[in-house]
Amino acid sequence: MDTLASDLKGAWRQDLQKVQSDVSSLQERVDELESFRTEISSTILELQAATSTQESQQRHPAAQLDDLDNRNRRNNIRRGGLPEATHTPDLIPTLTGIFNSLLERQVDTPLGSDHDHRALRARSSDPSRPRDVICRIHYYAIKEQILQKARNKGEIDFDGAKITLFPDLSRRTLRQRAMLRPLLSLLQARNINYRWGFPFALHAKNGTKQATLIHPEDLPSFLEELNLPRISLPNWDDPFTDQDPRQNTRSLSWNQNSSIRFGTPRQQRQRERRMPSLERLQES
Repeated sequence: MDTLASDLKGAWRQDLQKVQSDVSSLQERVDELESFRTEISSTILELQAATSTQESQQRHPAAQLDDLDNRNRRNNIRRGGLPEATHTPDLIPTLTGIFNSLLERQVDTPLGSDHDHRALRARSSDPSRPRDVICRIHYYAIKEQILQKARNKGEIDFDGAKITLFPDLSRRTLRQRAMLRPLLSLLQARNINYRWGFPFALHAKNGTKQATLIHPEDLPSFLEELNLPRISLPNWDDPFTDQDPRQNTRSLSWNQNSSIRFGTPRQQRQRERRMPSLERLQES
């Protein structure tokens, strides 16, 4: 019996030592993982800060380019609803007659139009959706008078077609205005007067209080000044809104060696095919 007890104690002691060794090894691995996680967290915070700084820096030149684009369109009038049956040679006399009728002048009075053309896109198969006509008026004051008369009159009837006149704005400006629709709906619900500024800006007036919204950072003070509740405007003033969202997709994944891989999945696969694996480097 004593021999059996001694053998059992010896076997238990060996098993216990093995368990303690395994626990120590696991503890070392856990410590390494925690240290690695701390380093990764610090790296991610640094990347987030750098990304935020880059976005802020990129927003300024993007806004400047958008401002230049709008200034280049400053004398343009975009006209919607004109049937495609009105061909290019007939655009100038047709627009001249409509503009002069708005200004209450003789139909054939010269306006000083620099050029007139259809929007540069494919013609729609639906005749009820004609392409817009872009007309550049040589004198800015006359262009503003035409738009003011058109705003007061509303829709213009031209041989049974409903014609609308509006400024010719850049694609980015139109997208930014579209992203502000929740805020515009709120202003309209509260009967708060607002107007668009040039370059991009939203001016609002509630009684004696006035507020201007230009950048996303201005939104909290804008809402507070007008006594409005908080609202969210996602993706507003993103300098890359004109691009395909798939081009800006970035994934963050882990491989078997616990390294970070950046880029879209397709870019990752292409990069992996070009670069030798760790095992090949070790074999060589």
